[in-house]
Amino acid sequence: MSGKAICGNLVFNITGNRSAAHIFNKYSTGTLKGDLLILEPLEVVFLIWKRRIKAENPLFNEGSSLVKAILQEDEIPLWNAYRELRIAGYRVKRNGMDLRIREKSSSSPVFTVKTIRENFQLSFSDLYSWIENIVAAVDDDGGVTFYKLSEIDMEGSSSIQEIKERPVPVGKRSVVSDGSIPEWLGDSTTENFTILSELETRYINGFPPENPVEMVYHDLFNKKTIIRTGFKYGCNFRIYLNELSSHAEALVHVFDREEGWYAISRAVRVAGGVKKKMIFAGILESKIKYVEIKRMKSFVEDENRDDESDL
Repeated sequence: MSGKAICGNLVFNITGNRSAAHIFNKYSTGTLKGDLLILEPLEVVFLIWKRRIKAENPLFNEGSSLVKAILQEDEIPLWNAYRELRIAGYRVKRNGMDLRIREKSSSSPVFTVKTIRENFQLSFSDLYSWIENIVAAVDDDGGVTFYKLSEIDMEGSSSIQEIKERPVPVGKRSVVSDGSIPEWLGDSTTENFTILSELETRYINGFPPENPVEMVYHDLFNKKTIIRTGFKYGCNFRIYLNELSSHAEALVHVFDREEGWYAISRAVRVAGGVKKKMIFAGILESKIKYVEIKRMKSFVEDENRDDESDL
């Protein structure tokens, strides 16, 4: 005799003459109460999709009727992320508007997945609060891109060269003779002198920073990194941690207002394309913090993947 499952007021029959316990154990879904499987909405959609349950009321076997009956609009991206994680072989449980995931082994670590839509707006405070979590960004085509967030130390080890002369002001910029400042500073495309930007001029003259971008510049300079413009990559700075070489290790974008995830997605994609870390900097409680965001191509290597797609 086939088992039964319920979600709210909806009753489902388990297909294939299987018991509630079989579905509970094989798919790690629901809560087992005797011979009855208690499901959450995402689990219902998953098991309908897998053809493992059918609604007693045939109306709710229609996809549109089922979704309208059990999912709210803001839960649709959750379903997209839930489906992708289940296909990848993860155990997934809902926790409010987040997902909690781990591999099949009971000893494997648990990760929190924050699910957002492609047009999500956030502050640096929001971003920093997600450190060590995974972000699932769901686009309007239903595609899911996963990102890992980590706090990063931006300490460099470049040598500090003595500044031998004060810059000569040219408006808000300035000019110095070649060899009188660190060789990586400024525009030295003209022989015999170097033109400094506003940020470089203010730092060398000891002026206090006036805005978040300048605060981050001062902090990176004091951390012995080499800082060059990130204009070609659409960000504030490109960073060399040790010495000026042909390839910078990181790109830095300064959060000085709310940003859309579009901008973050674009920046991470560009950085990945040129094999650099993408770092987002911001100010929290008067302290400068750095968050690395990288795109996760997969959660597990193909040879270790426990794919449920053929179950």
